Amino acid sequence: MDELLAATRAARTKLVSWHDPAELQAGAAGRSGREFLQAIIARELPPPPMAALVGAELLAVGDGEALFFCTPDESTYNPMGIVHGGLLCTLLDTAAGCAVHSLLPAGAGFSSMETRHRAARP
Repeated sequence: MDELLAATRAARTKLVSWHDPAELQAGAAGRSGREFLQAIIARELPPPPMAALVGAELLAVGDGEALFFCTPDESTYNPMGIVHGGLLCTLLDTAAGCAVHSLLPAGAGFSSMETRHRAARP
């Protein structure tokens, strides 16, 4: 029984690789927000490090729209064994930010200031 308990407590690992963010910033030069995001989709530019960390992939972008794909793994689980709300907030912030970015001219930027959410009530 102790061996079974020890096996279930074995640490798991996750390897995350990303590109130098300076490469991504340099690739933004002279591109509108939408052109920049389309270059990421086309793999002309690497994804942002945060996308690599959470396993999110930008699939499509339009004027004021961004579509992401993410398959959470168990490293994103909370103590109840479901995907942590922080990952969901991160994906929401990322998609909303990219939607805003898709409307910006070359050389313009933005930053999120606040994200609000409410917990469901039984």
